[in-house]
Amino acid sequence: MEPTQTNSDPNSMLEEKPKKLMPDDVILEICKYWWAQRRWIAKILVVAVVVYAAVLLLIPNRYRAEAKVLILPPKFSAEIRTEPLSVITAKELLKSGEMVESLIRTIRDAKPFAEKFAKQYDGVQKAADVLHALGKDGIAKKLGDKFAYLAPFFARWGAPELQALVDLPKSELDDWTIEVVGKSLDCEEIIEKKTAADIKMSPLLNLYAVANDGAKAQLMVNTWAVLFERKYDELANEKTRYQYDYILTQQQDAEKELAKQQRQIVEFKAKNNLELLLREIDEYSSDYKEFLNQLVQKRHQAEVLRHKLEDQKATLAALTKDGLWIGEIEPDQLMKPEVAQKGAVTTDSLGTDSNSPYEMARLRTVELKSRLLYYLARLGRFQEEEPVELINKELDQLQADYLAAVGKLRSAEARAAVLRGALAALDAALSSTERVIVLFKDVPDVTISESIRTGQPQQLKSLAGVQFRKEELNPAWTLLFEQRAKLEAEYQQALAELTELQPRVKQYEQLARTMQVRAYRARLAEKMLLDSVEARRKSLQEMLQSYLNTRTQIHDDSIKLGLLQGEIQELEMQTSKTKSMVEQLQRRYNEASAQLQLMEIQLRAVQRNADLLTQKLQDARMAIAQPVSDVSIAAFAPTPTKHYFPPRTIALLGLTFLTLLALLTLLGRARYVELQRQ
Repeated sequence: MEPTQTNSDPNSMLEEKPKKLMPDDVILEICKYWWAQRRWIAKILVVAVVVYAAVLLLIPNRYRAEAKVLILPPKFSAEIRTEPLSVITAKELLKSGEMVESLIRTIRDAKPFAEKFAKQYDGVQKAADVLHALGKDGIAKKLGDKFAYLAPFFARWGAPELQALVDLPKSELDDWTIEVVGKSLDCEEIIEKKTAADIKMSPLLNLYAVANDGAKAQLMVNTWAVLFERKYDELANEKTRYQYDYILTQQQDAEKELAKQQRQIVEFKAKNNLELLLREIDEYSSDYKEFLNQLVQKRHQAEVLRHKLEDQKATLAALTKDGLWIGEIEPDQLMKPEVAQKGAVTTDSLGTDSNSPYEMARLRTVELKSRLLYYLARLGRFQEEEPVELINKELDQLQADYLAAVGKLRSAEARAAVLRGALAALDAALSSTERVIVLFKDVPDVTISESIRTGQPQQLKSLAGVQFRKEELNPAWTLLFEQRAKLEAEYQQALAELTELQPRVKQYEQLARTMQVRAYRARLAEKMLLDSVEARRKSLQEMLQSYLNTRTQIHDDSIKLGLLQGEIQELEMQTSKTKSMVEQLQRRYNEASAQLQLMEIQLRAVQRNADLLTQKLQDARMAIAQPVSDVSIAAFAPTPTKHYFPPRTIALLGLTFLTLLALLTLLGRARYVELQRQ
């Protein structure tokens, strides 16, 4: 082999130096290299897929069951039951070793009974139905006192869970430890609302259990949920019992304090009878008001009576002259009123400059006396000029004559009207009555019927023509005509009487009207004068009576005023005494009432405290007596039918993709290094 000749020419060396590849060229070269090695890559991928599939098939299936637990707010107050656990605290309690150990112990203790029930009832399905029908109490009797705590679990387990419990190998159950089982259990809180300032947790907790069988996972998670519910109730009931004892002690102390306070109030009321004091205050107050009202009334009466006496004395002095009443009329003045009226004193002569009511009363009396004498004089002159009694007698005679004439006139008019109507009725009757009547007589019907009966029809025609006829005056018309002639004579006589009486009635009527007007005017004038005289006489009589009453009243009122003064002094003494008693009793009542109110306020406070403690005690008793749980299993886990691990299809695709990616990377790296070396 011949050695290669080298050229020492520097220009030729520069021309033979390889050019530097660009990134796009490198990528293109790598892609070409991948395509060149495609068969080798396919072989490697086929081998890898087979290996991965074998490995995934060898991995056992894992099933996950999920249950939900709800932490409810407590039914009773926080003083009786604990506050609900927070979601984080409940989560830590669920993961505690004690809960896992209780789960293992419960499943271990329940397995023999599950096998027994399955054999006894010919299968787990029937066993589950029977156990659900028996309930907790019935199952507890079958399990005995030692294993009675398993009754709630059997009452809730279904057929899949009982089957999983029966099929669970004893060796596997013996190998269970807290660490091993704890890895199969998990819980997760639910976030309802998350903000920058706060995170709101849902009261629901999700419990998970993982096992190689779906029924086993369901058994583990449901048993775990029931154990958590029972553990929560134990924690809550422990505080409830402690609180019950504490509240009971407080309630007993409050009852003692209440009884003591009530006893003090009873003793105080026995010493201070407020009702009696109040009745005494009411009685004395009523007496005081009565005395005070009487005193005010008496003082007012005395003052009014004093003013009244002064007015009466002044009035009496104004109406008296020389010891006599100024309105007195002498007998000779009554006999000659004209002379007395001329000499009477009038108000004009007395003057009306004074505005004193007493002087005005005196003037009214004098004026009334003067006016009475004046009307007496006028009445005498009128009776001389117009004698009313004589005028009345003349009027009565004219009225009697007028009435007699009017009666005759009305009687004649009525008779004429009746006769006129009767004549009209007779004329109508005469016009409707025939003056001449015609009498007919036919063959009797009996004769015709007899001829028909005897069989002689040839005689019927001759018999039908035989009849009788006669004409004569109607007697009824004759009688009506005679009556009309009599009534016509009477009617003419009545018309003559009317013609005579009508002028006479008009004359009597005119005279009576004139006399009646004169009599009416005379009576009216006389009545007016008599009324004026009587009115002034009565007024003067009333003034006289008032004058006499005033004198009597002055005497009586003077006596009354003296008596009132004595009564006023007595009432002042009684009022002052009663007022002091009311003030004293009111002071005692106020002090006792205030003290009693204070004691009652204290009693109400103690009573409210006792009632509150009694209510709390009743709630605590109910919380102890009633199996009320603040934790509820919202949803038991169903039997999972599909495993969640391993996800073979996704894992196979993912591993295949990763293997392909690794091969491509290695080949690309190798080609890149080779290109760099070139």
